[in-house]
Amino acid sequence: MKLLSFLKADALFKSLKIDSEFSELRQLASLEASAFEQLVYEPICKFAEWVQLAPASQSHHHAGPGGLIKHTLDVLRIALKKRRGLQLPIGGSVEEINRQRHIWTFAIVTGCLLHDIGKLSSSIRLNVIRSTGVNRYFCPLAQNLEQLLQDKTVLGYQVVFEPSAYRYHEQLSVLHLSALLPAYAQAWLISAPHIMKPLINFLWGDRYESGMIGSIIEFADGESTARDLQLPSSTERFSNQIPAIERYINQVRHLLMSGVVKVNQNGGMAWIEGEFIYFVCRPLVEKLIQELNAQGLRNLPQDPLRIYDMLQEHGYAIPTEDGKAIWSIKVSAGNGKNEDGSGNYSHKFTCLKFEVRRLITPTKSFPPFEGKIEIAQANEPEPDVSSQDTVIPIRPTLENEKIILDADEQRMIGKTDAESDTDHKPPETAEEIEKIIPDAAAETAVENGSHSQDTAMDAEHHSAGILEKLRKESGKETTKTKSESGVNKTVNVYADTMPLQPLFDYAEADAAHRFINWLRRGLIEKTILINNPTAEVHIAEEGVFVVAPSIFKTFLMRHGISPDKHKNFVRRINTLKLHIRNGDLNIHPYWVSGKNRKTKINGYLFPFNVFYEEGMPIPKKNKFLIRNLEDTVTSSDE
Repeated sequence: MKLLSFLKADALFKSLKIDSEFSELRQLASLEASAFEQLVYEPICKFAEWVQLAPASQSHHHAGPGGLIKHTLDVLRIALKKRRGLQLPIGGSVEEINRQRHIWTFAIVTGCLLHDIGKLSSSIRLNVIRSTGVNRYFCPLAQNLEQLLQDKTVLGYQVVFEPSAYRYHEQLSVLHLSALLPAYAQAWLISAPHIMKPLINFLWGDRYESGMIGSIIEFADGESTARDLQLPSSTERFSNQIPAIERYINQVRHLLMSGVVKVNQNGGMAWIEGEFIYFVCRPLVEKLIQELNAQGLRNLPQDPLRIYDMLQEHGYAIPTEDGKAIWSIKVSAGNGKNEDGSGNYSHKFTCLKFEVRRLITPTKSFPPFEGKIEIAQANEPEPDVSSQDTVIPIRPTLENEKIILDADEQRMIGKTDAESDTDHKPPETAEEIEKIIPDAAAETAVENGSHSQDTAMDAEHHSAGILEKLRKESGKETTKTKSESGVNKTVNVYADTMPLQPLFDYAEADAAHRFINWLRRGLIEKTILINNPTAEVHIAEEGVFVVAPSIFKTFLMRHGISPDKHKNFVRRINTLKLHIRNGDLNIHPYWVSGKNRKTKINGYLFPFNVFYEEGMPIPKKNKFLIRNLEDTVTSSDE
C-alpha cells in the first residue's frame, strides 16, 4: 500500500491544484477580508491538514487522493451559491435578514466543512507508519500535525478502510466543532439558538430538525456527489473494491442475458419498447439483493429506496420530468382474438426506466412487445397490487365508508379526518371548520415574544469589525434554551405508531417552524404523498393545499404527541402568518370534481415559496382539485 507524506495546507492545495487564495469563495461569502481569513480560510486550512489526501469514499464518489478535500470545497462552493439566493431567516423582516446575514453564512460554512469529517474517525482512517513499528490511527482531535512533522520516527501514513456503522460518521462530526472553530466564533453561533440548533441537528444526522441549514448543505452534497459520479472513474484509487453501482448494474445485465428476468411477457418483470426498458421496481431490487447476498456481498445497501437513488445518481435510471426515479406506466397487450380473453391483459406498474443500449448487448434479442406502454399521469399512480410494488405506505380504507366514489374521484383524494369520523357529522362549510380551529389572535403577542428570543441577534454582528466584537463577547454567558427530549433521534416518517415519548413540546415557540420544516423536507425529498387518493397534501393553482386538521394530526402523531392536541398546535401555525388567509378565515374550501358528483374539502393554503425555493421544480397541479364550481361548468360547456 502506498506510503504518503503528511503535508501542510499550502502544500496540499498545491498538489491538488486548488486555488489557495479561494477567490470564488471570498466573493460568495461576502465577508470583510479579515473576517474571511479567520472564519473561513483558517478553518479550511485546519480541515485540510486533518484529512490530508484521504478520499471521500472507498469506491463511491471522490474516491481518489484528496477526494475529501475536493468534495468538501465543492460542497462549500455550491452551498454558498445557493445561500446567496435566499433571504434568511425565512419570513424574517428586512432588518432581521440584514442583521443576521453573516452568521447564517458562517453556520453554513461550518456545516459544510464538518459534514464528512467524522469519516476520519470511522470508515476512512489514516494509519501513521513509524520506524519503531508502533503504528496508530491519526485522530484530528488527539494529535497535532506539527508534532507529527517533527517526529523523526514518523515515515508517513497509509489510507485504510474500516467497517463502520451506517451514518456513524455524522454523529462524530459534532465532536469536531469546538476543535475547528476559535472560541469567539463558537460563542457567536451559541448566541443564536435558532441557527445553532439546526446546525447541531444536521451534524448529528437528524434530517428532520436541521432546517434550512440542513436543506442547503444536503442539496450541495448531493450536487457535488452527482457531478463526480458522472465523470470517468479516477485512474488512481486507494481501493480496488468494485463500486456498489457496478455490482448492481452487472447483476441487472446478468439477469437479462441469462433469461432469469422475463421480458415482454404477462407476469414478467421487464418491458421493452423502442430504446427504453422498464423494470418493475420492487421485484427487481428484491432480486438484486437476493442474488448479491447469495454471493456473500451483504455489505451493500439493502434499502430499496437507497438502491433506486444510486441507480439514478449514476445516470442509469432515467428520471421523470419532476426528477423522480419512479415511473408509473400502464402496460396493455392482446388483440382480442381469444374467446376466453386469455391473450389480453392490462396492468399498471411503478418502474425504473433505463436505456436498452446500456444493459443489453446488440447480439442479444428479445421478442417484440405486441402491445403498448403508456406513461401514467403523475397525480394518479396506481401500482399493480400483484407486484406488491408499493413504495409509500397507503392508509387503509375505512370499513365504515358509506359513499362509493366514481373512478375519477377515487384517483383524486381521500377524505379529511373530520369526514371519516362516524361519531360526528363532518363540517359542511369553511365557517364550521374555522370554529374547530380557533384563531390565535389572543396568543399572538405571547408567541411572538417567545419566538423573538430565538431569532434576536445583536445588531453589532456585521462583517466590519466583527472579529473584535465577537472576541469581547466570547466570555459572556450565552442564551440558554430548553432541552428537547429525543433530540438525537431520527423520526421515521412512515411510522404507524407514535414514538415512546414526545420528540418535542407542541407548546414550544418553534413547534410551528418544526411543522413547516417537516413538510418542506417531505415535499422536496418526495417522502410525503401528494395528489393521491390518500394524500393530505395537494398542489392547487394558488399554492400548496393541506387537508386540515388531518395533516396537523399526522405531524403530531409521528412526533409522539397525541393528535388530540391539534387545536392548540394549529394556533401556533396561525401565528407564523405563512399561510394564505381566506378573507377573515384561515380555512379554504376546495372542490373535488368527479364525473358524477362534486365534494367539498377544507384545509390550509400556503404559497409555493414557503416550501419550494426559487428554481426548484413544482409538481403538477392536481387536475381534480378546483377552487370554484363555476370552473367545472365552464370546462364542461367547452
